[in-house]
Amino acid sequence: FFFVNMPSWWNCLVTWFESAEEKKKKESFKNPPPVFEPPQMEPSELMSLAHIESICKYLLLDEPRRWRRIYNSRKDGKSFTRFGAEVCNRGPTIVVIKAVDGHVFGGHADESWRTSAQRYKEAQAEAAAVARAKRCGQQYEAKHEPPNRTSRRFFGGDRSFIFALEPEAKVYLPSGHNSNFLYFDEACEIKGMAGVGMGGQPEFCGWFVDDWLDGGHCRGSPNCLTFDNPRLTKEETFQVDAVEVWQTSLEAIEKEEEFEASPGKPTGNLLDNQKNNADKMILELGMGRTFYSDNIG
Repeated sequence: FFFVNMPSWWNCLVTWFESAEEKKKKESFKNPPPVFEPPQMEPSELMSLAHIESICKYLLLDEPRRWRRIYNSRKDGKSFTRFGAEVCNRGPTIVVIKAVDGHVFGGHADESWRTSAQRYKEAQAEAAAVARAKRCGQQYEAKHEPPNRTSRRFFGGDRSFIFALEPEAKVYLPSGHNSNFLYFDEACEIKGMAGVGMGGQPEFCGWFVDDWLDGGHCRGSPNCLTFDNPRLTKEETFQVDAVEVWQTSLEAIEKEEEFEASPGKPTGNLLDNQKNNADKMILELGMGRTFYSDNIG
């Protein structure tokens, strides 16, 4: 009896599978796979929508929602002082560089860019706090390394990454070999190493742009240890065509917009403007200049 009716049983099973497959197809039309939603942002001069999508896959959930351009060398000029004033202390950012040879690359900084003078001052303050706590028999957990040459050069966290966009889009995550994620040194004693970069070691960065924002290098033999990336440009050294920096933290963007819209926003002395604090810090700490107008009521 079983064998006689096996064909009809088999047909029922096949029909069931076919129905399930058809149902699955219909559901897929009703609920298509999620489509990439680009962040709210003004058009970029260096990135396409496909480039932005490749970067967003590796960002925290809130970061792709809004991007705000805070520096554009074609409009703001190739001034490292201006670059530092616009970019430092602005939260996580995306830096995009276009070389004259057509290669486009950059990186994501998972925390604020900070000058070496600022970081050294922070490390000194923490070292003093640790010493005071020790004298009082208390414990104090330092967030920054003790002040030394290395702590003045590299900083950042392991959610930072670098990327290539042209001629091919690819993201390179931290390899775990070292923690040399972000580099910002406005007064480096090594010749030619005053500037901004990511990964590697001084003179052998994953990418580096000098303090004229005019040239740089991508070195590593064969790859940059920090992100295990190959050279991002045609040659080891390159000339800069343009640089863009985008603020990606929704919290930082909204906080700045709230400040800019507040009726009590400081006016008058241009150097009292929050936007120029990083510029002032470079001049005060890096060049020994003091702004006495800060103490005028």
